[in-house]
Amino acid sequence: MIRTPIEANYETYDVIHLNHYSTIWGGNTYNKILVTEMPSEDLISTSSTESTNVTFLYPRLISNKVYLDGVAEGHITIYNDTGSSSDVTTLNISLKKTEDVPSNEETLGSYTATLSADNTITDDNYLVLPFYITISEQTLEANEKLLFNIQFTSSTSGLKISHALDSSLIDIKIKIPYAANM
Repeated sequence: MIRTPIEANYETYDVIHLNHYSTIWGGNTYNKILVTEMPSEDLISTSSTESTNVTFLYPRLISNKVYLDGVAEGHITIYNDTGSSSDVTTLNISLKKTEDVPSNEETLGSYTATLSADNTITDDNYLVLPFYITISEQTLEANEKLLFNIQFTSSTSGLKISHALDSSLIDIKIKIPYAANM
């Protein structure tokens, strides 16, 4: 059977960490969130997180069942203020969904890369890495929310995932393909 390609509509999300906002979902508390429009830069936020594993939540429930199919793409930014150079050696980006139930995450798609060139971050500098996640005919139900997870390994500890609230310089962006039907 020949499958007719689905024309996807893309929604673009940026990420932020708001200090005066949090939401609980699936047993976890999130103040790292996905937004469709960058809010006021005057909000109190945290510009980076010193961790090699960070998850962002899209805090809004999708109103109806939707389908994801195509390639989600974007970039992440890692910041080095450790005092020495560091190499980012692996990158794993995943898009997940979850109901409001602890430990009930399901991966919609993921991207994994081993980096061996152009992967060094000198002190007080940034490394921007692209990603491409193939999503094949996945469903997002009306009672589920999206999770966007970033994991990496590096040659030294102390690197940070950058997510500054700056609309002129977006640190992390993901464009997700939504299909009308499947």
